[in-house]
Amino acid sequence: MTRPKKRKFSPRRRQRYLELLAKGMRRGAAAEAVGVGRSTTYRAMRDEPEFATAVEDAEMLADEEVEASLRRKALEGNVPALIFWLTNRGPDRWVNTQRREVHHKITDGERALIVRAATAAGLSRDQLEAMARILEGRVDDNDDTTLH
Repeated sequence: MTRPKKRKFSPRRRQRYLELLAKGMRRGAAAEAVGVGRSTTYRAMRDEPEFATAVEDAEMLADEEVEASLRRKALEGNVPALIFWLTNRGPDRWVNTQRREVHHKITDGERALIVRAATAAGLSRDQLEAMARILEGRVDDNDDTTLH
């Protein structure tokens, strides 16, 4: 298997790379699009602080465009955009408190299989009891039951 020929990260390629980042392309995809390896771009960022700053600025432009679009959608009444905006901009006031509950009565056969698998895996008695509480739904969000 032959490796692709490495290309120089010329000023023209660097400019195109930055343009692609500003349009929202990820670093690896932008590097590939301009014909250089990802490691080449990271090396340039490491060795040239001004290039690293330019990369961050380009990515920030793309983020700001998405943020502006999200803001427009939220102000237009788009409910998912509203929720996302509020929970991320004011997490102390707009906490997402969704709770999922699963109700399933474990059969004796399922319980026996679980115990056998847990025992074979070397779980301790405390871990087995914690697993039983979890599976039977006897824990809530504040329970510190763990299986490690």
